[in-house]
Amino acid sequence: MLWDSKVTSWRSYLFLIASIITSLSMILLDPLSQATSETISDIVASFIIVGLFVSVVMIGVTFFSKREKKLIPTIALIITLLNIGVIIFLAWT
Repeated sequence: MLWDSKVTSWRSYLFLIASIITSLSMILLDPLSQATSETISDIVASFIIVGLFVSVVMIGVTFFSKREKKLIPTIALIITLLNIGVIIFLAWT
């Protein structure tokens, strides 16, 4: 039946994009803050916080959806867990 098939929707792509933007923001935080003023680093830190929040919300949205394919959300989940691990590590030290 066509209406019972699983699909990859915008939710999966939003989750993946938010995870990747959070990772890139974390990688580019130090070089951008050294090359520019400290106000840029505040903006990048805001991207990290917002991206992490969006990623955590999208975990629930994509994995509790019955019609959503799980490949892209699983990749995004792995990236999000790595991001959370890096943030915890940096906060711990």
